Amino acid sequence: MARNRALVGATVGILAGVLSLAPSALADGPGGSGAVTGTVTSFTLPGSSTSSSSGDGSIGISEANGATETIAITPATTIDMPAGVLAGLLSGAASTQQVTVAVSGTASAPVAREIRAGKGGDQGSGAGPRGESYRGVISAVSGTTITIGQYTLTFASGVRVSYGDRKLTTAEIPTGVSAKVSLDHSGNVTKVQLLADPSVPKGEAVAGRITAVSSTSVTIGQYTLALSPKAAIKYHDFSLSASQIPTGVEARAQIGKDLTVGKIILVTDPNLPPSKELHGAVTAVGTGTISLDGYTLGVDPSAAIAYQGTAYTLASVQSGWDVAVRLNNSGAVIAIKIMQGPQQSSSQGSAGSSQSGD
Repeated sequence: MARNRALVGATVGILAGVLSLAPSALADGPGGSGAVTGTVTSFTLPGSSTSSSSGDGSIGISEANGATETIAITPATTIDMPAGVLAGLLSGAASTQQVTVAVSGTASAPVAREIRAGKGGDQGSGAGPRGESYRGVISAVSGTTITIGQYTLTFASGVRVSYGDRKLTTAEIPTGVSAKVSLDHSGNVTKVQLLADPSVPKGEAVAGRITAVSSTSVTIGQYTLALSPKAAIKYHDFSLSASQIPTGVEARAQIGKDLTVGKIILVTDPNLPPSKELHGAVTAVGTGTISLDGYTLGVDPSAAIAYQGTAYTLASVQSGWDVAVRLNNSGAVIAIKIMQGPQQSSSQGSAGSSQSGD
């Protein structure tokens, strides 16, 4: 992984302007006092508001043996680390970052000649400060910042957020998921690419079992999504309303760019036959319903019910009769043709036609 070298200036802006790829070594030079390796506990640059009155910055190191060191950072100190790591240190997210510091000066007043990022923490994977990227788990998001891995980073103006083919806003970024972020030369986040999102499908379609439904939302598979008021709900030749969507059935949903469900295609539906025509023996007749072939179907009040040209009412239809029914687009019975059952007599037919419906 290529690393960026920087001669620390008086400000972060000067630091960004003098980035170079000069060779370096951590071996002691003339007058060198050795090297210190450990975890960063504090970090300030020369000229920063938190630096000492002398104008120097400092780096606090906690070594593996428990010893602690505070080493001065001067404008002559060379920084060898990715811009993302430096941005994390400047933001105060230094609890896991390891570094090696080449030290000169005296034991009572050590001075850093060079600081190099070591193993530990998120080292980033970019070749330079522009477009540098690294991965981590998002633990927090605000309107202006994102905490990923050990870093809390600031969103650049116009930051882009995506998940697969979807474009999201910063407010829609979930926590607890992995992501890849890209930084500009100032260490601000220009792009967030989510590698997972438990609340949003990656594509424009999702398939799964419907476990919950309301007039405004549907839960299909692991996703609970808003249901468009104009959503088309289909089952074979039927066009249903949201209230007719059953639970526990398989379905496919199409999702718009606004993440609302625009269409649901039911693969199965225990309440409706797969065709608008159904033939079988009547098993029950209720108030406005008829049951046959395993289905209990609502009967439209204006449904035509007849046997050999003689009109009947729903109340006169009896269990065991052989009937053929026709359904409309929403699954309501609009016609019942009695195939076999009534006594073929005029008195039976007249009695049937004189009964009032439900």
